[in-house]
Amino acid sequence: GLIRKAGLLLSIIFLSMIDFIMDIDLIAFIPKTLKELINIKNVGISNLFIILFILFEFLSVLKNMTKCKLPIPIKLQKFLEKIMTEYTKEIENSSNIEEKQEIKEGEKNDN
Repeated sequence: GLIRKAGLLLSIIFLSMIDFIMDIDLIAFIPKTLKELINIKNVGISNLFIILFILFEFLSVLKNMTKCKLPIPIKLQKFLEKIMTEYTKEIENSSNIEEKQEIKEGEKNDN
């Protein structure tokens, strides 16, 4: 985890230097009046990377809260459990869990 964090911070520093050298504006397609309304001058590559980094860490915290069964809103918990069941192997499918419970109960009844 520490190596990943250090790599992300080095990436932010590198992308900030690129932004300084090449004045890239990734929200140039937004109308000027809207940019003035929300008071954003530009969004460079490093800014976009920082936003994605924050979202990644936020989702990681929510995922860990779900795995630890800490209280979070029900809809959010179901959404995260669905994502983790479908796309990762961090949470077992509820049908797999039910099958394992039935097998254990069957084994107990056989004894």
